[in-house]
Amino acid sequence: MDRDAQAGASAVSLIAASAPVDLTGRGLADALDRLAARHTRDTGTRVEVSIVGERSGTSTGTGIALLRTAQEALANIGRHAAATTVRIELRHDSGLMALVVTDDGQGFDPATVQGGYGLLGMRTRASSFGGTCTVRSAPGQGTTVRVELPPPPAEQAARSLQPVLDLSSTPDN
Repeated sequence: MDRDAQAGASAVSLIAASAPVDLTGRGLADALDRLAARHTRDTGTRVEVSIVGERSGTSTGTGIALLRTAQEALANIGRHAAATTVRIELRHDSGLMALVVTDDGQGFDPATVQGGYGLLGMRTRASSFGGTCTVRSAPGQGTTVRVELPPPPAEQAARSLQPVLDLSSTPDN
C-alpha cells in the first residue's frame, strides 16, 4: 500500500473511531431523528426532521460532518435563539448532501458575530469536505444554516464510471 493510500486509510479509521454514538451502525437520517427527539425532550423546542431523497448511503465522514453540524446548530439555537420551532432538512440528490437547519428564533446579524466557535466550526468542517456553509439571519427573522457537501472522491469516480444511456439510438416507431 503506498503512502497516500495509507494516509487515507488512517484518516477513514480515525473518522470512524470518532463517530458519535448516534451514528455508529445506523444511518444519518435515523441519527437526525434521534437528535431532534432528544433536543425536543430536553429543551421543549419542537424539532421537525424532513428527509428528501435517499435515507441511506451517506459515507461515514460525510455523515459525521452533517450530524456534528446539526448538533452545533441545535446547541446554538438552545443558547441564543429563543426559538419555538426548528426544522432540520436533509437532502440527498445525485451524491450532493445538503443539511438545512432553520429556526423561528430571534435571529441575529451574522456580520457582527465575534468570538465563539460554533459557526466557525461548521464552516471549517464543511470546507474540509470541499463543501460550503452559509448562514442567513436577521434580527427578529430567525436563522437558517445550510451546509452542502459534494460526494466523496471515490463516490464521484464511481458515478463517472456508470454507463450513460444513449438516447440517439432509440428504436423507430
